[in-house]
Amino acid sequence: MQQLALPIRKSNSGSSKAVLSVGFEPWLTDVTMTSVALIFVAFSLVMIYSTTGVISREKFGDPFSMLKRQLAAACVGFVLMLICARIDVRRFEKWSRLFLVISVGLLLLTFIPGIGSTAGGAQRWVNLALSVFSRLSL
Repeated sequence: MQQLALPIRKSNSGSSKAVLSVGFEPWLTDVTMTSVALIFVAFSLVMIYSTTGVISREKFGDPFSMLKRQLAAACVGFVLMLICARIDVRRFEKWSRLFLVISVGLLLLTFIPGIGSTAGGAQRWVNLALSVFSRLSL
């Protein structure tokens, strides 16, 4: 069990801080964050179905087709999250400057005609030969 020092006003005895013992466990934070992420994914799946169910039935004959596709992507993302959670973050420190340069480069790609594409009045998509993606998704 770790101790947490909480600063408070000086008491009559002259002590300037109180020590509170709490049962802080690091794994509890991971469980909480993972649970919140899964709740958001579940909520987004419900929203996707509610907005695309009719369109999916008209276009593909199956009201669940877009939901199935999104669910498959969510499952792949969850597996990748589990794999990435096992990697020590300190291993990426030596690559941080390269990642920064790549991120800035992707931000600037949207302004190059032919690569940056406009959707909904906003020019925030990168159109490469294989895929069209938002630079913010990286």
